[in-house]
Amino acid sequence: MTRVPFLDLLTRHSRDRLEDSLITAFLFEYKQADCALPMGASKFGGSAAMALDLIPKDKNGTRMSLLAQINFSDISNIDPSIRSPEDEIVGDDHSGSPFSNLPASTRSPFRYLPPGILMLFVSPHYQSFKDKDSSWYKLIYRPLAELSPSQIEGGWSEFALMGSCVQFVPAENQKSLLATLGEKELPDVVDWLKQGSNGWSNGLSDGQQLLFSGENVMADWRRAAVVAAFHANGISYDEHRENDPHYKHLVDAAADWIAIWRMSGLTGRIAERRTLYVCIRREDLIKLEFSHGSLVFL
Repeated sequence: MTRVPFLDLLTRHSRDRLEDSLITAFLFEYKQADCALPMGASKFGGSAAMALDLIPKDKNGTRMSLLAQINFSDISNIDPSIRSPEDEIVGDDHSGSPFSNLPASTRSPFRYLPPGILMLFVSPHYQSFKDKDSSWYKLIYRPLAELSPSQIEGGWSEFALMGSCVQFVPAENQKSLLATLGEKELPDVVDWLKQGSNGWSNGLSDGQQLLFSGENVMADWRRAAVVAAFHANGISYDEHRENDPHYKHLVDAAADWIAIWRMSGLTGRIAERRTLYVCIRREDLIKLEFSHGSLVFL
């Protein structure tokens, strides 16, 4: 990851303001796989590196297919400041969790990522389920040591996920940031903001994005968190309900949810026009209990 090049040239106040506004995002681009990928690779589709009897099934008994997986070591390789040590163990108090210091004000909340793979399984018949139904998908975190050769072919074509990193300030926060800067600081910051925004925007249309920012910093990510809060309570979401006082407790509950994984460009891969978001409660993220995550289509 490239450090903000002009940071040392800013006044302390401007530097602190900019650093508080920065978002670090990890972008994954789809690349056609010319051959079988290693079982620990970050990828879309293909077979799952786990025993057949461990692959989850939907409520109708149909075995799910691997939709995507992210190897956290790939993120550590993109940004060397994020470690993935084997010797740091999460204790019962979760003090060793990379997300244990996850206040909303924190933009880079993790000290390290646990070595392992986050897998997302989805039923091949997911479109026949109600969106609020959680039985059509399963999030599974597997330590690298627990991976095993696949015993079944994947349900969807395999694509490698090639990662990169971008730092940016959300467009909705840029005006207030620029208002705090001096005239001599503005040109460099404006140019850098444009580059960062372009890098983020270019990665949104056809790829996957990971954010561990501690808060939902963009409007669509916030909307996904609200939908997740509704679904977690067995309630189907619609915009009218979001503004209905009878459902205010669910809208308020969305503050506990974070969207961490966004998948776009699914049309040509699983014939899905919508964008998929993976959301999780803060407390579950801190405990690394990814299995409690919620999937939302927008």
